[in-house]
Amino acid sequence: MFSISFEPRAPRSPKRLAVGTITIGAFTERFEAPLDYWTCKAYEAHWREAVRRIVIGRRRSALITSMLDPAN
Repeated sequence: MFSISFEPRAPRSPKRLAVGTITIGAFTERFEAPLDYWTCKAYEAHWREAVRRIVIGRRRSALITSMLDPAN
């Protein structure tokens, strides 16, 4: 089993931070994703594309969970 998603936002959570969970088999880990550069929708679109690359047989792909402005 594999999944990656954001958890529902807590009412008092920082607006510029989202908490997510990634599960691979029996392993589960939470992560914090900064929202200064990418939105939750941008992360999710990136994840779909990264998984698509794996499914079509590409040798490499990455699922980014913390994206900051590359110019900085």
